[in-house]
Amino acid sequence: MRDKSGDYRAESPDEKALIEGMAPYGCSLVERGSSNMRCVVAGKSEEYDILAVNEFNSDRKRMSVLVKVLPLIPSSKTCHPPASPL
Repeated sequence: MRDKSGDYRAESPDEKALIEGMAPYGCSLVERGSSNMRCVVAGKSEEYDILAVNEFNSDRKRMSVLVKVLPLIPSSKTCHPPASPL
Protein backbone atom coordinates (compact mmCIF):
# COMPACT_ATOMS: atom_id res chain seq x y z
CA MET A 1 0.00 0.00 0.00
CA ARG A 2 2.96 2.32 0.51
CA ASP A 3 5.77 2.87 -1.95
CA LYS A 4 9.48 2.94 -1.05
CA SER A 5 9.27 6.61 -0.01
CA GLY A 6 6.53 5.78 2.52
CA ASP A 7 3.74 7.51 0.57
CA TYR A 8 0.40 5.74 0.36
CA ARG A 9 -0.49 4.61 -3.18
CA ALA A 10 -4.17 5.34 -3.79
CA GLU A 11 -6.53 5.02 -6.74
CA SER A 12 -7.80 8.56 -6.16
CA PRO A 13 -6.85 11.70 -4.21
CA ASP A 14 -9.98 11.22 -2.06
CA GLU A 15 -8.92 7.69 -1.08
CA LYS A 16 -5.46 8.94 -0.12
CA ALA A 17 -6.93 11.78 1.95
CA LEU A 18 -9.25 9.38 3.80
CA ILE A 19 -6.46 6.92 4.62
CA GLU A 20 -4.05 9.63 5.75
CA GLY A 21 -6.78 11.53 7.63
CA MET A 22 -7.70 8.60 9.85
CA ALA A 23 -4.13 8.05 11.12
CA PRO A 24 -4.35 10.66 13.93
CA TYR A 25 -7.37 8.75 15.27
CA GLY A 26 -5.45 5.48 15.68
CA CYS A 27 -6.65 3.85 12.46
CA SER A 28 -4.52 2.71 9.55
CA LEU A 29 -4.85 0.56 6.47
CA VAL A 30 -2.07 -2.03 6.64
CA GLU A 31 -2.77 -4.12 3.57
CA ARG A 32 -5.40 -4.28 0.82
CA GLY A 33 -5.71 -6.98 -1.79
CA SER A 34 -8.44 -7.59 -4.31
CA SER A 35 -10.44 -9.82 -1.93
CA ASN A 36 -9.40 -8.77 1.59
CA MET A 37 -7.91 -6.00 3.66
CA ARG A 38 -6.24 -5.57 7.03
CA CYS A 39 -6.49 -2.46 9.23
CA VAL A 40 -5.35 -1.38 12.66
CA VAL A 41 -8.19 0.20 14.64
CA ALA A 42 -7.48 1.53 18.15
CA GLY A 43 -4.35 -0.64 18.36
CA LYS A 44 -6.06 -3.87 17.31
CA SER A 45 -5.66 -5.67 14.00
CA GLU A 46 -8.91 -6.13 12.05
CA GLU A 47 -9.33 -8.22 8.90
CA TYR A 48 -12.12 -7.93 6.35
CA ASP A 49 -13.28 -9.83 3.27
CA ILE A 50 -14.11 -7.45 0.44
CA LEU A 51 -17.52 -8.57 -0.82
CA ALA A 52 -18.18 -5.86 -3.43
CA VAL A 53 -16.58 -2.70 -4.79
CA ASN A 54 -18.43 0.05 -6.63
CA GLU A 55 -15.65 2.03 -8.26
CA PHE A 56 -15.68 5.82 -8.32
CA ASN A 57 -17.42 7.26 -11.35
CA SER A 58 -18.43 10.73 -12.44
CA ASP A 59 -22.17 10.01 -12.09
CA ARG A 60 -22.11 8.78 -8.47
CA LYS A 61 -19.05 10.84 -7.47
CA ARG A 62 -18.13 8.26 -4.84
CA MET A 63 -16.64 4.82 -4.29
CA SER A 64 -18.26 2.19 -2.07
CA VAL A 65 -16.84 -0.98 -0.55
CA LEU A 66 -18.92 -3.70 1.13
CA VAL A 67 -16.88 -5.74 3.63
CA LYS A 68 -17.38 -8.59 6.09
CA VAL A 69 -15.42 -8.65 9.35
CA LEU A 70 -13.32 -11.79 9.70
CA PRO A 71 -12.86 -13.38 13.12
CA LEU A 72 -9.29 -13.13 14.36
CA ILE A 73 -7.33 -15.79 16.13
CA PRO A 74 -6.81 -14.53 19.71
CA SER A 75 -3.37 -13.06 20.25
CA SER A 76 -1.61 -11.38 23.11
CA LYS A 77 0.03 -8.93 20.72
CA THR A 78 -1.27 -5.42 20.22
CA CYS A 79 -0.68 -3.82 16.85
CA HIS A 80 0.44 -0.24 16.48
CA PRO A 81 -0.35 1.87 13.42
CA PRO A 82 2.62 2.93 11.29
CA ALA A 83 4.17 6.25 12.18
CA SER A 84 2.67 9.17 10.30
CA PRO A 85 5.05 10.65 7.70
CA LEU A 86 4.04 14.20 8.73
